[in-house]
Amino acid sequence: MAKITTKKKHDCPQCKSQCCKSVTIEIDTPRSKKDFDEIKWFVLHENVIVYIDFDRKWNLEFISPCKSLDKNGLCTIYKDRPIICRLYPKDDESCVFEDNPCKKIFTKVEEVTAYFDKKVERRRKKRAAKKENAKPGVLHKHAKK
Repeated sequence: MAKITTKKKHDCPQCKSQCCKSVTIEIDTPRSKKDFDEIKWFVLHENVIVYIDFDRKWNLEFISPCKSLDKNGLCTIYKDRPIICRLYPKDDESCVFEDNPCKKIFTKVEEVTAYFDKKVERRRKKRAAKKENAKPGVLHKHAKK
C-alpha cells in the first residue's frame, strides 16, 4: 500500500478514497503449516493480499473497488452510504492510508514460504538453545561462576 502524505485530516479526495477500493478482514494469526498453506491459497488469487499490520494482526485484503465510486474516486451515494462508511475513520484517529498500516505484506506464495521457513528456523534455534542450557554441567548465562 502506498503511503499517503496529506496534512489534512480525512482528506478522502486527496487520497483518492483508498479505503473504498478494497475490503479487509482480520484473520487468525497462522500458527501451523496448515494455517500457512491457507495463506498461500489466499495469495494465489487475483487481487488478494495478506498483510500483518503494526499491531501484529493478520489481515486478508480483497482489492475490489466499491461500485459506487465515480471515475474521480468520489462516492456517488455519499448521502445514503452504509453505516460502516459513515463511521470510518473515527474522528479521533487518522486515516490508515496516511500512516501505511503494513508491517509485512504477502502477495506471492514464495513470500509466505520464506516467512514460514524463517519462523520455523527461529523456533528450532530457540529450542536447541533451551536444550543446551538444560544440560547438566552447562553453566547458564545468569549463573554465578
